[in-house]
Amino acid sequence: MHYLKFHYRYFFMFLILSVILFIFIYNIYIYKSDYITDFKSRNSKVKLNITFAVKKEKKNSLSILCNIFSCFNVYQCGHKGSRLSVYVYASNLTSSDEKLKKNHLTQEFNLILQAIVSSKYYVSNPNEACILVPSFDMLNSDKKNTPVIDFLNKLQQQRKGRNHLLFQYIFEPTNNVQKSEIDERLNQAMIAGVGFTKYTFRRNFDISLPVFSSLLYDIKNDARKTRKYFVISSQANTNPDIHKDLLNLQQMYPNELYIFDTCLGLNSTNKFLRCTNNQVHTYTDVLQTSSFCLVLKGENFGLSILLEALAYGCIPVILYDSIVMPFDEVIDWHR
Repeated sequence: MHYLKFHYRYFFMFLILSVILFIFIYNIYIYKSDYITDFKSRNSKVKLNITFAVKKEKKNSLSILCNIFSCFNVYQCGHKGSRLSVYVYASNLTSSDEKLKKNHLTQEFNLILQAIVSSKYYVSNPNEACILVPSFDMLNSDKKNTPVIDFLNKLQQQRKGRNHLLFQYIFEPTNNVQKSEIDERLNQAMIAGVGFTKYTFRRNFDISLPVFSSLLYDIKNDARKTRKYFVISSQANTNPDIHKDLLNLQQMYPNELYIFDTCLGLNSTNKFLRCTNNQVHTYTDVLQTSSFCLVLKGENFGLSILLEALAYGCIPVILYDSIVMPFDEVIDWHR
């Protein structure tokens, strides 16, 4: 279990730093090009015409035109030759739950900071850093945090966060007081976050991350299990209109599509249970006995089911046109 924690933490941190390095090199040496993929040109044996009644997504207030030239000071880099250099603002890194709570740090964000500080890219002198990472926790930006707002005010005076990298793990378009503060004051900072859409993502500048799941701490995937389900929908909190369409499709394809809902009314605190036809299943068992897993738009834009499906060998089928896939600038998700 400790090996898995080590593996995932440093694997994702390596990906994040690789994306940053890719963006930096790409914008300096290659002309910016548009990436357009025509999904209609792909052949498919089965075509399902589904119209989802969802609200139109709005653009955020970040500067969409930000790139390596307009919102990044390249002259701040190069102190370590060709190596990327990252500085983390002073913070008390700790593994104590009490100290984490006192410092307003989640355990996940504390692990991110530890991974950066222990990497070869870390520098202790901010004047030698190409990228600066604030040590305040924005993995859950729903809560109003006075130290965070104070820090935003200071960074606003430093060219609105230029050369700063912020980790933002909850990217809700509504009901998020602190997000507006970030958009206003740090619109030149790079955002490494989840739930980006084509309306909010600044290509070749921001970094799209996957939503991490606690299930990945202890993966027990039995490859010998039979994939008895062809296509499943096991995602909680899906859009009601989409869920209604899925029920209609299930009536048309009862032997191909299976819908596993959360177990309403069941006297259990286990959120990883799924129910169908009055039968209770464990969520992980459903994933590893299915061939294809539908990835749908939920109440928020973060999709933990993507990593969960991949971890348990279920091929994700993404029904969300505007989402920006994790690390999509270095991973070809179309293959």
